[in-house]
Amino acid sequence: MAPTAVPDVGIDGKRERWATADGGTLSDPYRQLLAAVQGASDECPFRPLNGRYDGCWSERLKTLLIALTLLPLRLLGLVLTVVFGLLLLKLAVVGLSASHFDLGTAQPLARWRRFLLGGVRFLARVQLLALGFWWIEERFDDDGRTASQRLRTNYLGLLGASAAPILVSNHVSLFETLYFYARFAPSFLAKAEVRDMPVFGSVVEASSAIFVQRSEAKSRANVRNEILRRAQQFPPGSWPPLVVFPEQTTTNGTAVVFFKTGGAFSPGLPVQPVAIRYPYRNFHPGMVGDVGIARSALHMCLQLYNRMQVRYLPVRQPSAAERGHPHWFAERVRTDIARALEVPVTLHDLTDVWFQKAAYDVGALAIAPGMNVELRRYAGWIAPLTAGDAAPAATVEEIVREFVAGAGVQATAVTDPLQLCGALWREQHKAAAWEQLLAAAVGDEGSWVAAGARSLFACFDVTRCGRVHFRDYVVVRLFLQHWLQQRECADEIWRHWFAADAVATGCLWERNHVDAASERCLTALFDTAKWRLSPEMFAAAVSQHWLAASLLAAPLLPKAELANARAEP
Repeated sequence: MAPTAVPDVGIDGKRERWATADGGTLSDPYRQLLAAVQGASDECPFRPLNGRYDGCWSERLKTLLIALTLLPLRLLGLVLTVVFGLLLLKLAVVGLSASHFDLGTAQPLARWRRFLLGGVRFLARVQLLALGFWWIEERFDDDGRTASQRLRTNYLGLLGASAAPILVSNHVSLFETLYFYARFAPSFLAKAEVRDMPVFGSVVEASSAIFVQRSEAKSRANVRNEILRRAQQFPPGSWPPLVVFPEQTTTNGTAVVFFKTGGAFSPGLPVQPVAIRYPYRNFHPGMVGDVGIARSALHMCLQLYNRMQVRYLPVRQPSAAERGHPHWFAERVRTDIARALEVPVTLHDLTDVWFQKAAYDVGALAIAPGMNVELRRYAGWIAPLTAGDAAPAATVEEIVREFVAGAGVQATAVTDPLQLCGALWREQHKAAAWEQLLAAAVGDEGSWVAAGARSLFACFDVTRCGRVHFRDYVVVRLFLQHWLQQRECADEIWRHWFAADAVATGCLWERNHVDAASERCLTALFDTAKWRLSPEMFAAAVSQHWLAASLLAAPLLPKAELANARAEP
């Protein structure tokens, strides 16, 4: 299957979809959002692909026999290789100061130190054997002999001058890291905090890792400059190749998710794309969802053998235009890797992982495994969740808790307007007075709040199936949060409901004759009685309480129209 093409929305994450066409400042962006949601991928690269025994007695018997025979030997082998590997790594960096590894001052390891890493490479291959990878299938896409010679290392584990200085690969589990170390003993990108870790600190230091200070605003520029310094100021072959996983997270291998440009593509150097897959029968090693390092390694050890296929694509050189726009270069390489793996490309990224982790923490196990938000697809239409690479843990968990408050812990969708209001106004919903007011208003089918709640539910139900799933809840919520805080949108709502000529157009309210129940409800939502004094006061109230304005804005939004409504899964 060829990779699915995706639009360029969200590729750079900087475009603003602000429409001022005849349809109005609120309805036009919502139509565009609907089209983006309805065209989103159904593929979930963060769904665990667990064992598929299905009660088969032969598979269970085989697993029991391996657990009684091979498993103890494999675990012992893993422990011994870790101990001896750490000893060699400590010896390889003994006597070196911190400045030897800092950005701007790092130096290549001496030959005798690199020679010690040869033993670590051997131990890494032994670890793969203990994990059931008896052989690894390598394939070279260009002239096989030329490519294999280009990627051949010397006795110090260094590549020749004709090799690309950066290797770029999809990321599924820890095992491809072991493979690359056994093959090249390469360098990696690592957080600065890793240096102080008791085990991994020695590993990354000995690999001449590039340490990144994520808290610094110039972090990406520092990484780019260090990569260029190593490539330009030292003879070819002085440094080990740099291995980068641009996805910055692990997937289940069913798609290639969004590539970050920092590290691999921003320097404008040639890259060696590598596509890795794990053909499996009972258990896939993808470290996603609730599958961590320990569980993945244990299941690998319980298989008689495991398969890893590594495909080296031709080296990719950035064009002049791609050097100025690194995300173009990243997209070209990402598409090549996806085509080699015969999987689609999607715009999933770390945000989906944050949502999945929050769902597991909250206990929303019904939505956690198949987390499929893909927020980058809607960049510019929705309120941003992150600044830089920082994880907005509080905001993400708040959204998950909102959804659970409305749908329930074990539910996958919100099914009626009252549930939706209970989710959106979770904090206010805790107050007994507001809860009674909302329930009474929504219970009265003829009330304005009931009509607004039904319209709001229809806006969230973008798939027209009568249910609001988690992805749709998150996307539409962030859309409303973003657009309802714009002054143009507040003015549009004011003109629709309260302008002097609104009565003639069938407006529910006259400007000075708002019914008491509606006024009391909006005053409680806006937390002020001044919201109806003037357009300026109304806009100020909307900017502070966009949730309250959503009840007023919902009837203005066009309803989703699908040629083929999605069936309930």
